[in-house]
Amino acid sequence: MVVSWTYGVGPGRSQGAHVTPLLLERVGAVYSIIGIGETREPTRDDVFEEEFSLQEGTDTFDTASGNTYHMAVLQQRDGGDDSAGGVIPFGGGGGAGMFYQNTVGPNHVASVDDVVSNGQQHASGAGGRHYNIQFHIEFGAKSKFQIEVTHLAESDELQIKWDSETGTLYNLRSEADPSAAEPINWPIFDGHSDIAATPPENILTIPMPADLTRLFVVESFPAPPVTLFTDDLESGAEGWTTVVNDAIGSTRWELGSPSGSTGPLSGADDSATAWSTNLGDFGPDSDISLRSPAFDLSGVASAELTFKAFRDADGFGDSAVVRFLRAADLLQLGPETALDMTEFDVDYTTLEVPVPAEAMGENVIIEWNFVSDGSADDFSGLTIDDIEVVE
Repeated sequence: MVVSWTYGVGPGRSQGAHVTPLLLERVGAVYSIIGIGETREPTRDDVFEEEFSLQEGTDTFDTASGNTYHMAVLQQRDGGDDSAGGVIPFGGGGGAGMFYQNTVGPNHVASVDDVVSNGQQHASGAGGRHYNIQFHIEFGAKSKFQIEVTHLAESDELQIKWDSETGTLYNLRSEADPSAAEPINWPIFDGHSDIAATPPENILTIPMPADLTRLFVVESFPAPPVTLFTDDLESGAEGWTTVVNDAIGSTRWELGSPSGSTGPLSGADDSATAWSTNLGDFGPDSDISLRSPAFDLSGVASAELTFKAFRDADGFGDSAVVRFLRAADLLQLGPETALDMTEFDVDYTTLEVPVPAEAMGENVIIEWNFVSDGSADDFSGLTIDDIEVVE
């Protein structure tokens, strides 16, 4: 198992390149990527040691497979050709064949199963890039994920502990006959499924099984997103409110099928309705707000708002923002998020807005505010649909 790596830029050498740690497998004469760590940008005269931080693929390899494995780094610069960098599998003393050029083209994002070829020997002149890189590998390791099982003699119970992470769920699986199936297919034990994480550690206490021999494994998997608010706008405007803040009143938020001179002619995905800044074209000098029904963020640590938007404005003086308000008094919670109204969408685009930390634990309302300048242009403005907030 690849555990960690240490990296740094040599004294007086060039910095600013991105370095990604890799695990390569050689089968015959073919070198391919099987594991990718997290990209870093080393700085001069500093040395950093950290976990391999697997991002894709695997950080383990089987020495009994008959194949050859290499630790490597992928060196790249933004906007540059990979011929100035490439993949460098390390062998004793370097020398010819140490440098393996990336064959998939400039600016390529490395992926598992990418093939790298035995290219040129890497040579760097004065002021060139010079990295000091080491990898820490443990042999015989099976997994970073370990469980600890303890017999509590006084209560005749089993206490099972494991390291846990936020956003992860766990299943306790068990089998008295381990040859019956792979551990991933062992039965869920005594209904202990979808166990929520309690970082940094989970502790589960169960009655002592009657079996003379029983094995346990803890299965981890990402927790599905929790939907805190959703509305596809096909059931009407109940709970929604609109506000005209300007003195003219020529523009207001309207729910229905858009019909402006430009812009969309339906809701997202050809649905019947959406909220629009007028179902036709918006007017000049408008300042209008659309507010969602209230929803509860009690006990929520973080959340994100997503919605479909069609932006069709003059791209200069028209603007739109998203705010989160406390439902009780309409106090703004945290900073507002500006929407880029210089974009002319040709179809609905999914926009993502992080819910500010100040809104967590509150009963909140989402507010979309649209402001137009004094020009009388034929544009549909802003149309939104398919609103969702997930944890």
